[in-house]
Amino acid sequence: MKILNTKQRLTGAARVAICALACVCALAMPLTMHAQQYSGTITGTVTDPQGAAVAGAAVTATNTGTNATYTATTSDSGVYALAQLPLGTYDVSIKSTSFKESITKGVEVHGSSTTDLNKKLEAGTVNETMVVEASAIQVQTTTAAVGETVEGTQVRELPLRGENFMNLVTLSPGVSTAQSFNGTDKGLGGGSDFSVNGNPYTNNLFLVDGVNNNDVGSQRTILVYPSVDAIAEFKMVRNSYGPEYGQASGAIISITTKGGENQFHGGFFYGGRNDKLDANDWFSNNTSSPKKAELRRSDYGYHVGGPVIKNKLFFFWNQEWNKEVRGVAATACVPTVAEKTGDFSQGLSCGASAPAIPAGLQGANASTIANADPAGLLLAQFYPDPNITPIGTGTDEKNWFLSERTKPSWSEFNGRADYDLTSKNRVTFRWTQDSWKSPGPNPNLFWGDSNFPTVNSDWSQPSKSVVAKLTSQIGSSMVNDVEWGYGHNAIITTLSPNSVALVNATNAAIPNAWPDKLKQPGAYINGGGTWGGLQPYGNGASLWTIAPYGNHEDLYALQDNLSKVRGNHLFKAGAYYSTNAKIEFNNGGADRPSIPTDDNNVTVKTTNQLANLLIPGQLFSTSENSVNGLAQVKWHDFEWYLGDTWKISHNVTLSYGFRWSFYREPYGDDNHWSSWSLAH
Repeated sequence: MKILNTKQRLTGAARVAICALACVCALAMPLTMHAQQYSGTITGTVTDPQGAAVAGAAVTATNTGTNATYTATTSDSGVYALAQLPLGTYDVSIKSTSFKESITKGVEVHGSSTTDLNKKLEAGTVNETMVVEASAIQVQTTTAAVGETVEGTQVRELPLRGENFMNLVTLSPGVSTAQSFNGTDKGLGGGSDFSVNGNPYTNNLFLVDGVNNNDVGSQRTILVYPSVDAIAEFKMVRNSYGPEYGQASGAIISITTKGGENQFHGGFFYGGRNDKLDANDWFSNNTSSPKKAELRRSDYGYHVGGPVIKNKLFFFWNQEWNKEVRGVAATACVPTVAEKTGDFSQGLSCGASAPAIPAGLQGANASTIANADPAGLLLAQFYPDPNITPIGTGTDEKNWFLSERTKPSWSEFNGRADYDLTSKNRVTFRWTQDSWKSPGPNPNLFWGDSNFPTVNSDWSQPSKSVVAKLTSQIGSSMVNDVEWGYGHNAIITTLSPNSVALVNATNAAIPNAWPDKLKQPGAYINGGGTWGGLQPYGNGASLWTIAPYGNHEDLYALQDNLSKVRGNHLFKAGAYYSTNAKIEFNNGGADRPSIPTDDNNVTVKTTNQLANLLIPGQLFSTSENSVNGLAQVKWHDFEWYLGDTWKISHNVTLSYGFRWSFYREPYGDDNHWSSWSLAH
């Protein structure tokens, strides 16, 4: 095999992929930097029996799970606000001289929500108590934000396919899923591409305890999938949110994880299915040896939470596993064993044209190639041998079928600790780590993998989400949160073990223009040069695999959110800074020679691409990069906001605010690229 080569020399670290990836990141990244609130607020007005405001009343909210207390004092207008409260159920006490103490039990606080609790005190002494239960149904009257809350009990007890909370996001009004939406699988198999109120699906924002959970590459997957056991609740805010939220013209899906309480709680679950209970599919039944495709799945996990030090230190821990074995039916038309060795005299498959083999290159007859090219013989092995009686004719022919055994798996561990340093200061730390794997074969399941098991890739995606937060109550009217967050994921593909020998032999047989020391080890030929394969053989499957390939993203953020009650106003202010990176290789094999086999790119034209490949001494018009490009894209962002919720009267509330976002342009650590033709 000889190559007419156009060389491309790529220098530095940000090579071939840097331009395209930088453009993609520049479009995608503005959706990923956020200073966000995910706590809740209790607010209301306290009046006397005649409806006059009660000023100076002491308001205390006690978390029923942890006994943590939060205090406020009513203003001259009788208004109070308990801001930035952890999610949970509270007992709210209101005391004032000359009035009975009012205690409201079971007040629920949800994330990104305001709970209204207006109270009319009764005349009496503070030693007298009036106890009521909070209403189970509360109408939101103090904010224009539109959204729905899904509580943890619903997440855990509703039958969710794949134990995936994503199934529930589609139940909100205005949600429309794309065809590629996948609310069952996780990792790279999942898909969060749904539109809200007509906005592009790339404009949605996922948060876990305020930490960015978006994949800034595709913008259609998320970093971690919190276990159903770990979700305290999640809220989808669809419209009219305040200045504390940014970067989401679509929806904000804010997930809050569970923490421990003074009582120990725990549990475990198992769910499974087995193909022994299923009927066979039509195509498998219509093969020469019918075999039911495998489908076996197990979902199981456990959780435990409680106190380490009662009223002081709490923990929550859970693990979950999803394991599946699934037979994926793959079918195609492939060349026969004879055709792959250069003998076209025994018949033609797939509607291929009869090759016009030059006389000097013919073997035993005019339809046979003598001394087929060794590299071409290796490349032809990309196609498996036919294994069924041909079905159909011409380009619609199918002579190969396999129920390929895929084995995707996902697991997660999640740990959270909450420590009350004092009655006014709480520290929270959480670490969530996912591991998703899908060893080959992965027939057409991910980009860069074909139907055929001869050359394929093993895929994995480790992901994590980490948060550390300090919440401080300053006096009776101010609360401050400072939070550090980290989000990460990576995509790692490697050659499946059964592919290594063929790939190494193929690389050794194809000459490189650039030294091997510059090349990415173990990569197959450049897919761009054989895009569409040796048509019509293979039904358009390209001769390539993306492995070895990898990328990862790191999102670091520091934010501070402050709430201050003054008179009838609840002021909010916050600032956010992030530093981020997206590191990505070009496709595996991008530094290998491309091998275009159509008549326009070879010197000996036979009208049959497989024959063109096998012609000894064939010359191909091709290109070759010196190295595999590595994009190292980084960016920094800064935002701040001011907001006010002004309770003008007991039935009129005005919310307004301002948010300023400064998004720096993404940049590469290096950006050098040059190319030239060896003919000049």
